[in-house]
Amino acid sequence: MALSPLDAALADRIDLDQYGHDKRLLFALQIDYEIEDIHTIAEDALTDGGDDKACDLVYVDRERGEIVVAQSYEARTAGKSAPDSKAASLHQAVSWLLSATNDDLPERLQDAAAEVRDALDEKAIGRFRVWYVHNCAETDNVTRELEQVRLSVRAHLDQLCGEDASEIDVTAEQVGPVLLASWYEGAQTPILVNEPFELDLPSGVLIASGDNWRAACTTVPADWLHQIYTQYGSDVFSANVRGYLGSVRSEKNINHGIKESASQSPQKFWAFNNGITAVVNDWTVGRDAGDKETLTLSGMAIVNGAQTTGALGSVAESELAGANVLARFIKCDDLNTVKDIIRFNNRQNPTQAADFRSNDRVQRRLREEFAELKVVDYSGGRRGGASDVIKRPADNMIAAPVAAQALAAFHGTPSLAYHEKGRIWEDDATYARLFGDRTTARHILFTVSALKSIEREKLRLRGLPQDGLDEASLKRISFLRRRGAQFLLLAGIGACAELLVGRPVPDRFAMRFAGPIGVIEGAEAWAPVIDVLMPLAGNSLDQALQTERGLRSEDSVRSAVETFRSLVESVRGALEPTLTPLQQSVSLD
Repeated sequence: MALSPLDAALADRIDLDQYGHDKRLLFALQIDYEIEDIHTIAEDALTDGGDDKACDLVYVDRERGEIVVAQSYEARTAGKSAPDSKAASLHQAVSWLLSATNDDLPERLQDAAAEVRDALDEKAIGRFRVWYVHNCAETDNVTRELEQVRLSVRAHLDQLCGEDASEIDVTAEQVGPVLLASWYEGAQTPILVNEPFELDLPSGVLIASGDNWRAACTTVPADWLHQIYTQYGSDVFSANVRGYLGSVRSEKNINHGIKESASQSPQKFWAFNNGITAVVNDWTVGRDAGDKETLTLSGMAIVNGAQTTGALGSVAESELAGANVLARFIKCDDLNTVKDIIRFNNRQNPTQAADFRSNDRVQRRLREEFAELKVVDYSGGRRGGASDVIKRPADNMIAAPVAAQALAAFHGTPSLAYHEKGRIWEDDATYARLFGDRTTARHILFTVSALKSIEREKLRLRGLPQDGLDEASLKRISFLRRRGAQFLLLAGIGACAELLVGRPVPDRFAMRFAGPIGVIEGAEAWAPVIDVLMPLAGNSLDQALQTERGLRSEDSVRSAVETFRSLVESVRGALEPTLTPLQQSVSLD
């Protein structure tokens, strides 16, 4: 029997086989969040093990303002129903994450719980999602169990966040084959909502056209967008680089401001708001029986205005009377042009800053340099969208966000790499410091290879029988399980640059491999060095991650890195045989 498109795509992702029963879960996360390098995310987000309290993954996305807590189940035989007990066990997962004291939490969940609670405390979260990911038939029993889990999350958030909890959208989803197939289809097809819509227009229509496209520009009632969002939810954003990000009650949250202006000043909303842009299968202008102008749409996907639409959908429809929104509906049959429409219509979205640096001179130069190396693919901030991230990645591929994280950590700011990676692209000064004229493709390859080597060591330890590990291995995995540990270790390596290469390093940005090697070969070159540094990391760097603020405590991080460097210096003679191959392969020219 031929595989379904979803199963065929999942089978092709042999790079995810190493995660066992979490393969489908990571595939779902990568599709829904359009993550270029899922492996770097997996190393922190996966929590499953003998003491995971029914929690396989905790993913905190501060840029998007969302948390995902997930349990996965993979049946060996097709056709059976997903066990209710797995869905019910998510009660335990959210209870441990949101209410257990740190002393009661198992070690592998302590950092995850701290990160979740910190994000909630800082009002950085607008959506809390619970997933039960499985390959079985979806059942009503599981849906009912998940509804109880959703109510449990809501109750815990009420306790933690007080009145701010009402601003957090809580969902509990059964991510079975049907829903995951719809996500996969959405990654392949720009328009998921294909129903017809007919609008009575408050004003006329301006028609424009160009190469491969025709557009109708008009004004639509705000309550119509409310109805669209209520009926179709996130499907109406299938062509958007971001779905609705929620509305945290904060002056800095744009969606909360949209809701307030729509409900408090509906007659002025058209002037206050930028409006929406949508791609459609077709549109026609006509007149109704009363000779009033109408607009008929065939299918629709909002490419810009998800926040406006979601915010309006979160306001009572009765409060939107008299509110209107500027709208453009574009018909285009050329897929490449549609991709450009999506990309350029989202240039003002700050959460996609990496995308919008893609055309600056530094990223253009870096792409050219990587092309000349002929061994590594580098995105340089250019993303092809969800349809590209679901494909099996090239063995030697560097995603721009991971390059930025590696640079930030290696050059001394691990907290920036882990907690504020969006700021690297958004803040001009920060971006210029890491992606300046001194930053080369080979230096990026050098730092990313070190990061990947650390990730490979963690994955190797995860694959060992936990009961049979010796004390040294247990200490290693204990350190690497802490969130952000890989970035802190990379910061320690950067601080020890001169000690590791055995000669002065006037400029760390000059460090690179002398030969044109790829990421895999680079990670292998770093592996012996990572191996001998791990015991020292457990004796020094781990202390910073155990503090209340973790990587956010600059003083603790600085002190830990200094201690780590002192330890490396004290044993440098003993490390020399291990360091020699790396020293011979590193160039400072």
